[in-house]
Amino acid sequence: QKILDVQEQEKIMISHDLHDHLAQDLASIQIHSRTAQLSNSAKQKNKVFEQIIEISQNINESIRQIIKKMNLSMIDELGFEDALENLIQESLKNLKIKKINCEVKTRLITKKMQTDFYRITQEAISNIKKHSLPTFVKIKLDQDRQSLIYTIENDGVFKITKGHKKNGIGLIGIQQRVKKFNGIFETKNQKNKFTLIIKVPKKNLT
Repeated sequence: QKILDVQEQEKIMISHDLHDHLAQDLASIQIHSRTAQLSNSAKQKNKVFEQIIEISQNINESIRQIIKKMNLSMIDELGFEDALENLIQESLKNLKIKKINCEVKTRLITKKMQTDFYRITQEAISNIKKHSLPTFVKIKLDQDRQSLIYTIENDGVFKITKGHKKNGIGLIGIQQRVKKFNGIFETKNQKNKFTLIIKVPKKNLT
């Protein structure tokens, strides 16, 4: 049931993206087009057309980002390491972050785990954008003797209710993916810092 809930929530998130970005931009194009139609000034018309072109470019970028969320072919095209780096940089580029520290030893991720860890990173970054105004984000993938350890850390955390942290659909999605590999998933929220920690036993990596 949790998996079905996550899938349904993903559909809702996509519909929100379509509404919040594409629908509003298209409505804006209609308004600007009407303004240009009613204007007798060539200078004003050109200014409006420039605005329409800019909005169209924003629509193109929004579509590209939505497709990225739905499609994992980038892993096949770029390789897991480059696809993950692209996801991190592109997703965080519009935030005013002073430092992005990424120490990811992608060779530790087996082929069958790549899709899940890509989605985990995607969801974690989405939560960062929703719930904080970070000045730094640290993403680290390493190992000790027994486990693969993946941590995602950021500051600038807004106050989130305990119930939201526990039952948030994004965190449930991450938890279900970690569970596939008999891993451990936990979060820490203290001193203006939020940390997501995943540990997967090495014996489950093959």
